Amino acid sequence: MVDAKRLIKPEDDFRSAFPGLNFWNRRVFVSTGEKILLVDPIYLADVYNENNEIAFFLRKHGLFLMDFGGDTTVPVWWKSPYMVMPMSMHLSEADLNPPKGAKVLTPEIGCDSGSFVFLPLRASLPTNLASEVKKVLKDKDGVALPLPAGRWTAYYEQYDPPQKNLRGLYRNVVLKHTSGFSRRRNIGTLVASEPGAAPDRGRHTGFVRYKVVGGGPGR
Repeated sequence: MVDAKRLIKPEDDFRSAFPGLNFWNRRVFVSTGEKILLVDPIYLADVYNENNEIAFFLRKHGLFLMDFGGDTTVPVWWKSPYMVMPMSMHLSEADLNPPKGAKVLTPEIGCDSGSFVFLPLRASLPTNLASEVKKVLKDKDGVALPLPAGRWTAYYEQYDPPQKNLRGLYRNVVLKHTSGFSRRRNIGTLVASEPGAAPDRGRHTGFVRYKVVGGGPGR
């Protein structure tokens, strides 16, 4: 489903593109089995202009991607260890049929801002953001992806464009899953070192404690 040799690290630089808004330029997040929100961020807040609570939280905790050619509508597939959003311009209609063994997480997700954000749906979300999440899910403007616990790293699957300046149009969005999460160990060091993590500290133990919303496959 994914050609690993074509995977490249994103170079999307939101911090430079939107100075003063404190984007964290995350490339990784860690989940404990909660569902992962996938949505155009402007459906939740004006993250590219405003400094309200929701926008600030998204810029700090969300994994943003936008260097894929603009507004699009695509399916989302999962086949371990990859989650894929097939959007490269070279793909034919036949290529948009899910590969053998792949699970269709959603048949269609779109964006109007030319960007997407991935956000773990932890119970610690601010109340006003949780309310907006419910609205976008109800209106089917976003999707809560049932992905397994672990480390998720963003990549682009880069194909050869006919012209160099069209490079962003010839790539798929990919998240690669790495397992190894354990509820029995002190994961404070592991999670705190991962961009995108937002742990709650246990009152007495000093361990990182997560509140889980939803569940991934097999949970």
